[in-house]
Amino acid sequence: IASKGLPVPDVLAALTIALEIAGGLAVIVGYHARLAALALAVFTVAAAVIFHNFWALPAAAQQVQQAMFMKNIAIAGGLLMVTAFGPGMWSIKR
Repeated sequence: IASKGLPVPDVLAALTIALEIAGGLAVIVGYHARLAALALAVFTVAAAVIFHNFWALPAAAQQVQQAMFMKNIAIAGGLLMVTAFGPGMWSIKR
């Protein structure tokens, strides 16, 4: 986080850990899963743009970062499916 020049890296790291754990658990059990999935999708796209900016790297480093970028976009797509369609029939909210 600090290597990308983001402010207060320790605080951002703690908030990231909290979002990923709480949001992930919320999606898994289906408690406010739509909101949690949306928050995780936004975070995942932001992380992809900030940390996997393959377009700004030399050609030798682009392939791995592009794969990581596309992985994050795919994960965000799955999270947006949960946002759109809900957590499913085994969720706590059912």
